Amino acid sequence: MKMRKMLLLVAMAAVATAFGAAPAAQATAPEWYVHNEKGEDVKLKEPFVFDVTGEVAAIGAGFVSGPCEITLVGEVENGLGMALGEITVGEVQSNCPTGKLGCTVTPTIHASAEGPWDLTGATVEGKPGLEIIGVLITNHYTGATCGIPSTNVVSGTALAQLNGSACLSFQNVKDKLLTDNMIATDLTGEVCLEAPLTLK
Repeated sequence: MKMRKMLLLVAMAAVATAFGAAPAAQATAPEWYVHNEKGEDVKLKEPFVFDVTGEVAAIGAGFVSGPCEITLVGEVENGLGMALGEITVGEVQSNCPTGKLGCTVTPTIHASAEGPWDLTGATVEGKPGLEIIGVLITNHYTGATCGIPSTNVVSGTALAQLNGSACLSFQNVKDKLLTDNMIATDLTGEVCLEAPLTLK
C-alpha cells in the first residue's frame, strides 16, 4: 500500500477527532477477510493480491455504455480499522453494446494522475462495500448511430456494495462520476472477488 494513502487516512482521522466526530463510526467500516482451511472467515493479516471479474455498464444522460466484461487486478490489506487496497491493472472487453443499434463502445482503463485506483471500506446503502477513488476510463465509440462524441473520459469516485459473500454490485448505487463534458454517470452491474477474499 502506498504511503500517501496511509498518511491521508491518518490525517482524516485526526481531523475527525479534532472536530468531535464519533470514533466508533470508523470502527464499523468493513474489513477484508479470507476463508481458511476450516471454512472459517478470518481477518486478513497481510497484503493479498486479488482480481475481480464481471460485467459493468455506465449510464449517463439516458445513454447506456455496455455491459462490458471487465477484469481488475490489485492488492488489498487492512489498515486503520478498515479495508484498503489499490487497483493497478484493468482489462475490458472490446466493442461492447450500447443503447443504440449499430453503436459500440470500447473502454480503456487508466491510472489517474495520482496513481492507481484506491479502495477504501465503506458502508454503502446499509451494506459492506467499497469506495473506489481515482476511477479513470476512456470510452471509444464506433458507429454512425452513436450521436455522441467519438471519445469521452469518465472520472471520479465509484461506490460498490457487497452482494452475497464475494460479489460487489453497482446496481442502484449512486456514483460520483463525471464525463469530460460534465455528464453525471452511474455504474451498473456486478464484479466478483476471487476466492477466498470477502468483506465484512
